Amino acid sequence: MLDKTQITVNQITELLEEAKESYKNDIKELNEEIEKLTKTRKELLEFQKVVDISMIADPVTLVVGGVKFQASKATLTSIKGTYFDAMLSGDIKITSVTGKPNTFFIDRDGTNFAYILNYLRDHDAVIFPASIKSAIERELQFYKITIPEPPCSMLDHVQMAPVYEWLGSHKKLNLIYKATKDGFEAKSFHDKCDGKGATITFIKSIEGEVFGGYNSQSWNSDNNQDGYGDTNCFIFTIINNYGREPTKFVAIPGFTDGYVYGYSTHGPMFGSDIQICSNSNNDINSYSGFPHHYHESSKISQGRYTFCSFDEIAMEEIEVFTTD
Repeated sequence: MLDKTQITVNQITELLEEAKESYKNDIKELNEEIEKLTKTRKELLEFQKVVDISMIADPVTLVVGGVKFQASKATLTSIKGTYFDAMLSGDIKITSVTGKPNTFFIDRDGTNFAYILNYLRDHDAVIFPASIKSAIERELQFYKITIPEPPCSMLDHVQMAPVYEWLGSHKKLNLIYKATKDGFEAKSFHDKCDGKGATITFIKSIEGEVFGGYNSQSWNSDNNQDGYGDTNCFIFTIINNYGREPTKFVAIPGFTDGYVYGYSTHGPMFGSDIQICSNSNNDINSYSGFPHHYHESSKISQGRYTFCSFDEIAMEEIEVFTTD
């Protein structure tokens, strides 16, 4: 039989447990209320930003280091999280010029600011001249503008520019095969690339040369398919060791054996002009018979050395992209 002292202790313990549970429930309810209030506050702030932006008339005038520029609000807020997006939404303190609510002064050098605005308009990093690259990068950092890396790891934005021209527009390139990740075996190439629609292939030799080709149709290695493709196919050199500018070589009309080959024993094959063997990172039997299926546009031709400096050479990387 429990004595009175023990009964009292048990009662106190029960009361403490009840109080503890009640406290936990109260804290939970308070946290839920705080979460609701935080969400409501965020929604109100977002609404206020919209109202604040709507109160600023188009176009917005920016005085950068004494140089005047104009741009639409849509342009300045085209990339979220930038200095301009924050400026127009009130996230950063920047006062308008007295008497001109849509005119703002920015204490930066305005020499290269036109390039910043053009990027916001077009999202085209190719517009940045190499000679002022470091200066542009400083300004991009200040304005919190991040430029995505070019899709092909072998090339920078400037080197990618002619590729977009050859494709006809700034098509979105989606990487479907990368040899250093997926394997240099022919099977790996075809497993990743067959049946995927039109693709563009970039190839880099161990000497640093970058070349490749465009297949207007799907790669297809079923039954070691012979040549196929059409005159929309082309091949190209971008980086070479003899100083030639990036050049596109178009398909020569009239070939009945096609412009690409789908042999399961090989990687990408553009007619007789570019043929990449399986395991081309170790095997030096890749081949070029250029010009054959594709036209040489220059009277001074490097022939089969147009893409690679040597007959027997291994490849460092191959990347294949679909072209949406």
